Amino acid sequence: MRLTNHPSQALSAAWSPNGRNIAFARSADAEDSGVFLTSPLGGTEEKVAAKKNPIHFLANELSWSADSRRLALVDHTTSSESWNSFLLFEISLDSLQRTPIQTNCNLVVAPAFSPRGDYLAWACVDSFSSISVNVQRLKDGRVTQLLRQPNAIDGIAWSTDGGRIVFSSEGQFGSLWEIDLNHSNILGRVPVGHDAITTAHK
Repeated sequence: MRLTNHPSQALSAAWSPNGRNIAFARSADAEDSGVFLTSPLGGTEEKVAAKKNPIHFLANELSWSADSRRLALVDHTTSSESWNSFLLFEISLDSLQRTPIQTNCNLVVAPAFSPRGDYLAWACVDSFSSISVNVQRLKDGRVTQLLRQPNAIDGIAWSTDGGRIVFSSEGQFGSLWEIDLNHSNILGRVPVGHDAITTAHK
């Protein structure tokens, strides 16, 4: 079933954990860009946030919190078209308030809430040869860098138990890799998949 019909340069979509909504970020002209909710059964779109810029990365721009009440969004603070200023925001679906998340990073990609709702992960691009995976513990805001590497990270997902992060990387032909939160010095290659861009729960 086709759910969207508006012309766009790109769409980034995420299914809510409670199964009631699909959120998508539309990259179009300034007036029609934004973050929207729609039913998986089709119907009207509900705009929940403006999207400052039509530039779109290959990695997903959106992630739902475990309680389906918040969205993490990668976006600009202003309507510039700079490639080096993508920040991370949280959108409350109760109030529609948009709050910046402190990442200490000027270019954020691929946000991903953990399935148990205790962490938020993202990739930070310090330069095109220095990319890191970071997690924030939501109960106290503590940020931990899990790894740094020279290859681009195109997508992040969590294991269903919330103990490991799986990510796709342009190095090694788009292989999938995984890292344990408790043993971040050990990086393992997933024995399936290649040329991956985005990932889902493993």
